[in-house]
Amino acid sequence: MMVTRKRGKIKTGTVYLVILAAIAEELWLEYHTIGSDSRYNLYVGLLPTTAGCLFLLYYRWHFLVRNFLAFNGVFLKMFLIFFYGLQGLIFSYLSFGILAKTLWNYTNKIAADGQPAEQIGCPLLAFQQGKNSYIYYLFRGKKEKLNVRYKTLNPYEGADPDEYTIRFTVRSGIWDYSW
Repeated sequence: MMVTRKRGKIKTGTVYLVILAAIAEELWLEYHTIGSDSRYNLYVGLLPTTAGCLFLLYYRWHFLVRNFLAFNGVFLKMFLIFFYGLQGLIFSYLSFGILAKTLWNYTNKIAADGQPAEQIGCPLLAFQQGKNSYIYYLFRGKKEKLNVRYKTLNPYEGADPDEYTIRFTVRSGIWDYSW
């Protein structure tokens, strides 16, 4: 399968590479980084995804204008804007956003590897057991969640989370994120 275009080609291997990077990031890097910061949401989430949308808009401008002008009626044109906008957001997040997250998490891991390890205890806030099971805790005054297996929480069903503390061995990374 090859998608072609007059000005260039998008190879299937490139799409598979982006998907592989997203899977690797979610499996190995994302769940080891704890901490939160508004700078992360801005620089690693919003800006790369916006850049991807602008790149896609520039790259597909003639196609979008031609399709937009081909349809008559306000409803159809609004649908096209919504559909292509949603498609652009999904593409931008899955390419630019995941790449930015992967690079940031890897850089954070490298920065944390050079730091001394320390043990910290975080008070638990809640257990959520279900299809997606989580342990909610406080880390440096901010609410965090840890994705766990359903069976992990079975012994704690009905327990008061205030009676427990979760302990981590962490290394300080970028912006006080820990690895």
